[in-house]
Amino acid sequence: MNSNILLKLIKFGIGFILFIPLYIGGSFFFPFIFPKIWLFQLVTEIILFLYIILALTDARFRPKWNLALGATMLLTIILIITSFTGVDAFRSFWGNTERMSGIITWFHFVIFAIILSSVLTTEKEWRKFFGIAVIVSVLEFFYTLAQYFNASWAWLPSSQSGTIGNADLLGSYAIFGAFFALYLWKGLNIDIRHQSSPDVGYRYFWATAFFLNISTLYIASSRGAIIGFVIGIIAYMLLNIADNRDLWKKWAIIAAIPLLIYGFLWTIRSSDFINNSVQLTRLTNISLKGDTIQQRFTEWGIAFEAFKARPIFGFGPNNYLYLHNAFLDPRVYELRETNFDRAHNAYLDYASMSGILGLLGYLFLIGALFWVFVKNKLWIPASLMVAYAVQSFFVFDSPASYIALFLTIGFAIYKTGNSNDQIPSSKQIPNPKSLNSQTIIALSLAACILSFYIFWQVSVKPAVANNDFVNAFNNPSLGAEESFNLYKKAVAQETLGTTEFRNQYNPWLQKNLNNFKPEERITVLDFGINELEKEVKTHPMVFSYLNLGQIYNYKARGFQDESVRMAFFEKAASAYDEALKLSPNRLEVFYSYLQLSFDAKKYDKGAELMEQAASRAPNYWQTHWYLGFAYTMAGKDEEAAKALNKALAIFYNHSGVIIENGRLKYDYDKALNFALGFAPKQEILGAVNPYIRLKMWPELLLLYLSAEKGDPEDIQLHQSLALVYQNLGLNDKANEELKIVETLQKAVK
Repeated sequence: MNSNILLKLIKFGIGFILFIPLYIGGSFFFPFIFPKIWLFQLVTEIILFLYIILALTDARFRPKWNLALGATMLLTIILIITSFTGVDAFRSFWGNTERMSGIITWFHFVIFAIILSSVLTTEKEWRKFFGIAVIVSVLEFFYTLAQYFNASWAWLPSSQSGTIGNADLLGSYAIFGAFFALYLWKGLNIDIRHQSSPDVGYRYFWATAFFLNISTLYIASSRGAIIGFVIGIIAYMLLNIADNRDLWKKWAIIAAIPLLIYGFLWTIRSSDFINNSVQLTRLTNISLKGDTIQQRFTEWGIAFEAFKARPIFGFGPNNYLYLHNAFLDPRVYELRETNFDRAHNAYLDYASMSGILGLLGYLFLIGALFWVFVKNKLWIPASLMVAYAVQSFFVFDSPASYIALFLTIGFAIYKTGNSNDQIPSSKQIPNPKSLNSQTIIALSLAACILSFYIFWQVSVKPAVANNDFVNAFNNPSLGAEESFNLYKKAVAQETLGTTEFRNQYNPWLQKNLNNFKPEERITVLDFGINELEKEVKTHPMVFSYLNLGQIYNYKARGFQDESVRMAFFEKAASAYDEALKLSPNRLEVFYSYLQLSFDAKKYDKGAELMEQAASRAPNYWQTHWYLGFAYTMAGKDEEAAKALNKALAIFYNHSGVIIENGRLKYDYDKALNFALGFAPKQEILGAVNPYIRLKMWPELLLLYLSAEKGDPEDIQLHQSLALVYQNLGLNDKANEELKIVETLQKAVK
């Protein structure tokens, strides 16, 4: 095939890849992540095949070893080594559906950068592809803007996450878009006063694109990305001043304008103007005590503890869930987010998953890229690396930011070998080394076979399995049996998504189990048990054991024979025990274990379990709430009341609820005006028995008010409230409740 044709096809593929950040695959599991990487890998594999043929036939397009490529390959080697020294090599190599960040995906990105650096041989070509990336970022802005204004056609309206699916990850991508636009804008050395210049329109466009990407940063309100961008711009100013000291006055004036604006907004941060804007509130009301920041600190602590445990090689790439659960800090439950699969700090990610080797490799790559750009006096790409390095303290890479990052890496590789931007043409290179035709045919055939195998295993099979799973889970037109068969088909593919598919079987059961005939349910349950037993043998993770235990418990409930029931209860208990060995502070396991103890009528065991949970998370209301349930079932009313009081005092701490001498005390009017919201009504009413038996009327009042808030037309609730008010001596309130009961009864009749 002619080299020019091959080049055109490869460059078309590169251009196509740059549009992938806009793709949302609604028919896939994790639609913002999996389909982007799937499509990226698919196209990369195609252009790799074409590139191999091109490189075999024309030596000019073969990669050249240099600092930037060396740094990239060094990190790649470290990731491979730490994959095999980690706790789950399969997961490290293949990744998972949620993140698609395994070594196989990393290989694709490295190949992408190498191809870029080999086939884009002039500054003009690089500017063209940077321009495509900027156009995509502008389209991303308009999509995000549509979400901001709650457009019905934009998926996830009001989310301000664009097509990336997460505001923080969107901010990271916008940084690249802004700096690419700035590079193109400043690269047009023209006088805009001469309106006849053909480049004037381009300059205006790139300037507009720069500010639109800043607008994306504002809408996303990712504070980490904004900090990274600001420091990147400061770095650009300093690099310019270092190159030309006469520019410092100009840059000082430019820098003063946004500082003054932000200073003004900071001074009025308590005003309605600020508080009515989510974006301005996030940017001006920053506290180290805020839940989001405390969440980050807590997670960083978990990652650091994991690093200390395995400092050299870490837990292995993409194995963060293992270390997160092993070193879980119970305080995460007070901060709501409990299931992190990244530290939200790229440096701690590398340190905890690939040890000191991975961290140093990552730092060396960033440093090498920065050095290449500084050496070539490319202040904007150098500043981009500063911005990227700073924002990496607060977030991790996504498919979109990886595409932009490896576009930058490809540019650095190209610049390292061509610092003067003078790439010899075919006419300038005498007798480029090439292979004979037979060898080329043989190698091309081998490349074709290899490419097809990779294409099938890496791209086609995971996509088919993912689509089958989503249909099995979400397609309402499928009957129960058809859905079950499709689920089995998805799992049988044995792809990188199999772990997620198996661990989603419980939610699928809850939706579908009752749609099967009683005699079919054992088969359906056995399938889940068999698959999860396979899962815990190969990937022994907490939630796999948890799900296995829950299905054993479901199965136990279906038997009348007590000995059979107890046998399955024991298997469920063993699964929960294994889960607690892996994560002693994972409260979800304690809650499921508690349910098992109720089903097995082992109430003292349930109380013992919840005492352990409450001791691990003493400031989390739910542990005390379920401890109260456990004591109630064990017949310990006084202990139950103490535990429930503790839960209520923690939950309603902003409404003046306190414990005084073991009894709950609160201001009735304040509590009534408080936005009561607690647990589901049945769960609230399940806690009233010890209070009734102990005649603890104030506590009962708070419980019934909480339940009534969720179901104001429940007649029995209002009758119960009337009784409590009578016992509290609040007869007027009791009469009001009785009138409500009378009105509701008439409405029913």
